[in-house]
Amino acid sequence: MKIEEMQEEDVKQVSEIVAHALKDKFQETLSIPERTLQKLVKLLWISEAEAYGMKVYVAKEKDTIYGAYGITYKPTVVPSVRLLAKVKKMTDYIGWKDMQNFLTVSRKTRRRPGKGEAFIDFVAVREDARDQKIGHLLMTSISSWALRRRSVKELTLYVLKENERAHHLYEKFGFQVDPAKEKKNYRFFRQVLK
Repeated sequence: MKIEEMQEEDVKQVSEIVAHALKDKFQETLSIPERTLQKLVKLLWISEAEAYGMKVYVAKEKDTIYGAYGITYKPTVVPSVRLLAKVKKMTDYIGWKDMQNFLTVSRKTRRRPGKGEAFIDFVAVREDARDQKIGHLLMTSISSWALRRRSVKELTLYVLKENERAHHLYEKFGFQVDPAKEKKNYRFFRQVLK
């Protein structure tokens, strides 16, 4: 299995993995099925990653993606006409209330990284591939990515408070909780690089 930058043909699989991994985050506020959430994640986030300054990397073997992560280092929000058209299309499809809720929940853990900071937007593993050390592989890749960029001094991310499995993984890789940046349902983790 190798880690590589996401390609156009990977977007569908990555969106399914990410939507499934994040469904708990959206469950309380959205009244849409998981398939619709996948469509939202695909159209408005994963396929438009560059518009947000996010790079997406995948853990891939042959044509199957087993995990992925998104990382923002130099955020450049460039809302294209294409992105705005997708927002309108999805709003027409799911309704204004659910679109507003989706955007509100999405922004809760969105962060524009400061100087020297790289923000991990998500780390997601296929449900049927859990307990196979893919999370470790992704975290090792993130660490390597950061160390190759001398200007990156810290890695940060938000995690749902009840996601103990993720807390354990991040702590294993040297991340520590920063209570000052904690949000209602989310812990803020930080790793200062040496």
